[in-house]
Amino acid sequence: MRKHDDIYIERIFSVRLQQALDENMMSAEDLEDLNVTSASNIAKYLRGTALPQLRTIYYIAEYLGVSIDWLCGLSD
Repeated sequence: MRKHDDIYIERIFSVRLQQALDENMMSAEDLEDLNVTSASNIAKYLRGTALPQLRTIYYIAEYLGVSIDWLCGLSD
């Protein structure tokens, strides 16, 4: 899989989002409670079937204490 394929981007975001949630002992419902986005959208992100808009990525990264670059697979 090439790094810039859409499938790669959705997969890496999904994996890193789950990792950040686990490390913060948070759930998708916790993000929904913070008014980041709906639970159905978060479920899509975690399945790797959708990507959030930039504003949503910003809030997810902020709440989970990770960088946007890391969350999107641009840095380790």
